[in-house]
Amino acid sequence: MYPQFGATKTPHIYVVEKTEKGNVIKYIGAIDDNYQDADAVKSRYVEAAVNALLKGQEVEVKETKAIGCSIKV
Repeated sequence: MYPQFGATKTPHIYVVEKTEKGNVIKYIGAIDDNYQDADAVKSRYVEAAVNALLKGQEVEVKETKAIGCSIKV
């Protein structure tokens, strides 16, 4: 499925909203701002995106750089 959305790393997260017009990517990128130390995370990108959508709000941070291993074909 990664070619459909253009994923280049693992993990490369997508938050997708299903609408009447089809699926819309609302967030793409990293899970949070610190992949090395969970205790030092300051921004939880995926959590914030999902929470915004659940509240009917716009996702504030729509894209971040995915950090991880390259996807090999």
